[in-house]
Amino acid sequence: SSDVCSSDLEAAVLLITHDLGVVATLCARVLVMHDGRLVEDAPVERIFVAPQHPATAALIRALPRLTVAP
Repeated sequence: SSDVCSSDLEAAVLLITHDLGVVATLCARVLVMHDGRLVEDAPVERIFVAPQHPATAALIRALPRLTVAP
């Protein structure tokens, strides 16, 4: 897990992506940038429950949704 990696090795990983699905799987904390500026910094759980910036909300809306055909 990412917690084991960072605590055992005293290291961090910088992941740059637009894919919040990957972020949800790998990250504990998220920093969102928009137009070269930091617009949000929060634990990954809060980002998905209560995004504070429109750019974060747009990234969440861009995630693929699974739907069941009737």
